[in-house]
Amino acid sequence: MVHFNDILLEWLTHSFTEYPVKNLPDSQILALCNMQLDEPQQEALDTLLEKQREDELTSADSQELQFLMKLYRRGLIRKAKALKIAVDRGLISPLSAA
Repeated sequence: MVHFNDILLEWLTHSFTEYPVKNLPDSQILALCNMQLDEPQQEALDTLLEKQREDELTSADSQELQFLMKLYRRGLIRKAKALKIAVDRGLISPLSAA
């Protein structure tokens, strides 16, 4: 399982080095379009969501789940922005055209 401190360190590192999506080069825009949580983060999220469904979350689990959900939402927002920019730049076809 991913440790909360590891995730926090990774998040803090990225939060200070992230550029606005609109300023990224095409290659990074396309990479963001395909972005997902990494495997350990996804496994931790799945485990915590299962514990939540079973009403078995500890206080520490709840904090980790909240953090992972924020990370996930933030990633979705960046991904959505990247998809819009990729369409605007002509890098991919509009999703409605697929």
